[in-house]
Amino acid sequence: MNILSDSWLPVIRDKNKTKSNEDTISIYNLLSDYEVNPVVDIVAPRPDLRNAIYQLFIGIVQVVMTPQSPIEWAKQFDSPPNEEKFKELLDTIKLFFEIDNSVAAFMQDLELKEGEEKPIASIFIESPGAKTIKDNLDHFVKRDTITTLDPYWAAIALYTLQTFAPSGGVGHRVGVRGGGPLTTMVIPLDKPEHKVTLWEKLWTNILTKSEIESTCKAADFDKTELQSIFPWLKPSKISEGKGTELYPQECNPLHVYFAMPRRIRLVFSDKMGVCSLTGKECQKEVTGFITKNYGNNYSGPWIHPLNPYRIDMKNTDEPPLSIKGQPGGVHYRHWLGLTVGYADLIPASVLHYIEQDLTKRVVLRKKDIVLWAAGYDMDNMKARSWHESTMPYYVFDENADLSNINAFKNDVRTLIETSGEIIYSLRSAVRKAWFKDPSSPTAKKADFSFLENAFTQNTEQKFYSVLNTLYSNITSQTLKDIRAAAGKEWHQCLQRECLKLFEQWCFTSQDGQKDLKKIFQIRKELINWILFGKEIKLLKLWYDDTVDKEIKDKNKSKKKKQSSKGGPDNDR
Repeated sequence: MNILSDSWLPVIRDKNKTKSNEDTISIYNLLSDYEVNPVVDIVAPRPDLRNAIYQLFIGIVQVVMTPQSPIEWAKQFDSPPNEEKFKELLDTIKLFFEIDNSVAAFMQDLELKEGEEKPIASIFIESPGAKTIKDNLDHFVKRDTITTLDPYWAAIALYTLQTFAPSGGVGHRVGVRGGGPLTTMVIPLDKPEHKVTLWEKLWTNILTKSEIESTCKAADFDKTELQSIFPWLKPSKISEGKGTELYPQECNPLHVYFAMPRRIRLVFSDKMGVCSLTGKECQKEVTGFITKNYGNNYSGPWIHPLNPYRIDMKNTDEPPLSIKGQPGGVHYRHWLGLTVGYADLIPASVLHYIEQDLTKRVVLRKKDIVLWAAGYDMDNMKARSWHESTMPYYVFDENADLSNINAFKNDVRTLIETSGEIIYSLRSAVRKAWFKDPSSPTAKKADFSFLENAFTQNTEQKFYSVLNTLYSNITSQTLKDIRAAAGKEWHQCLQRECLKLFEQWCFTSQDGQKDLKKIFQIRKELINWILFGKEIKLLKLWYDDTVDKEIKDKNKSKKKKQSSKGGPDNDR
């Protein structure tokens, strides 16, 4: 059974082939009927599996078709190889994507013959552990909901586990990006005159050879043997003890797409069955797997092209830390860091090179594009939730002035930081209203994340509306007036939502002992801060000339005081 050549993958085509436009193909057929009825998307029974399939396909295409230059990248975007040529390219690696091979099998440990036996449900990150089941605590994610899997979906579930691998106990290693990484991909959107193909979605996230080399500088591109790319082709590096870590220089840079921290072998049954995931019959069943600890222990400066990172500004020699899935999901407050970088955050290489490469900008400039961010929110070994969201991504015109681009980024920073300041003030105000002593340990430990989540969700649409206004008018002669109107609109939106949530949680309480006089006073202080707080003035500068005058007057006053105390003018 082979992931590449067998027909197992449900996809959607552009035009009617069935009532739902669905078709089942092999990866070999990814470019079939491309000019007439192309594949436009993947159908998967779970969102995490769908995301993992995208990552897998990007990795496969990157291996067999890494473009040598931006020009080649642009040509392949518009004119991919025909089905026969694509099949020839995949034939070079087909042998290594067998699922049930007794030796080298896709994403499975080469030498593992015996180990701890686990039910196949445990291959999913959110599945309850043995102790949870023993203590009868599997209240939300129940045991035995998945008992058998179709081998192809078992292989994809295994790839998902290896890709997002969280901590799994002693010696059960995390993925190459740490546990529960946040994956970001760039996806073009459909237009009335053109439905975006799956190929275009995948190829947008492909890097050129030089970009791959720059992304993972520590890895060795001269290691061209396929064992350096596909880790299941050689024995795992047993990581029991110090000095057994796996470093980038031991592998080809493309290894990151197929990293394999867990030692696992799937257990097959030759009898027919029904896949618990899809509800469809399968010729073979996967009922469980065996596993053993101390697999590949990834360490050092590994960089994955689809992951944003955080760098240590004080010690830039330290390897960057991958950004993980976020509690509450990814929202507009993360937009700046994920798309163009912010403070110590650097976006995924895929996004960085779209912004830096003129050829890519020319190709993508007139397309509507979104950033697809997805990942697990992990609490150590426990998956709290799977989050994914899309947000607009802007490709600047190839002739855009750098000063205009930087001004746009600074404006977005102001929008987001103002929102953050108001969220902070809202939390402080509600804490004051709820507790007699807001500085007490109980008050400080109170969880107000529900306020932040509600505030962000309720202002998100307005943020993207203001963002699009600023981007669309980046070179407009009337940008100053447009910016002023947009800034005022955003400030008023934040004010309305802040007061609405304060009143909802402080005035509508069922507590008959609440001190209304105290709450009204807190509300008055909150309004005063929203309107006149010093952290808000950077946004008010956009539309309120009195703020500019106030700041200039204060600066003059400071200079006078400095002068009277023997400042630079008198220091002779």
